[in-house]
Amino acid sequence: MPFLVSIALVAFGLFIRLRIMESPVFAQIKETRSEVKIPVVELFRGDLKNVLLAAGLYLAHGVIFYALTVYTVAYTTSRFGIAENRYLIGVSAAAALQIFLVPFFGRLSDHLGRRPVITFGTIFITVFAVPLYFMINSQVTVLAWLAVMIGIGIGHSAVYGPTAAFYTELFPARVRYSGASISYQLGGAIAGFVPLIATSMVGAAGGAFWPIPMLIAIAALIGLLCVTLATRAREEEPVAEPATSS
Repeated sequence: MPFLVSIALVAFGLFIRLRIMESPVFAQIKETRSEVKIPVVELFRGDLKNVLLAAGLYLAHGVIFYALTVYTVAYTTSRFGIAENRYLIGVSAAAALQIFLVPFFGRLSDHLGRRPVITFGTIFITVFAVPLYFMINSQVTVLAWLAVMIGIGIGHSAVYGPTAAFYTELFPARVRYSGASISYQLGGAIAGFVPLIATSMVGAAGGAFWPIPMLIAIAALIGLLCVTLATRAREEEPVAEPATSS
């Protein structure tokens, strides 16, 4: 049923897309007929560094998301005997928080800049990895709920909220769609292996949970490095991020 209902969402998205105007930069490209015939080739030739950095940034929010919403569900059930549906209450609560916090952090990045907000998120995830370990291992359901609500609601949202705008601002208009899409999907493909990697790491640690917060913190630090090194494309168009944060 959810997949069938999504047909309406696709139709709604298409309706909106057909009615919005192109940005001045894209309109200029069409007017001057300066479209790139093979954007992927042009992208890898001139912006490969930003592609890799943007993919690395995805790990900051992707790893904690998959670790807490996928792997930890199985871990708390098999290790501590917490009913799967009980832990999922915390996941659902975190998702409900994100309805408000993802737009909030996205809007905040319009005022403070993408980089400062994302940097806060990556640092928060890194620091929170320590209390996260103790909260999950406490075997107290409420603390497990709080762990996923704080980790996903604040840490993940702070990085994820400005991501769409930050990705598009990394690439010049002629390869912007390809750059943002390929970077995001590449990062997602790597982060998608988190449950498998987490299972292997916990198995090697004799069933202990500590490798998971360590993995989350390392991924956040990678994201912090990537957002620091990434350079925004220079376009003759207004952008939300202040020039001082580039």
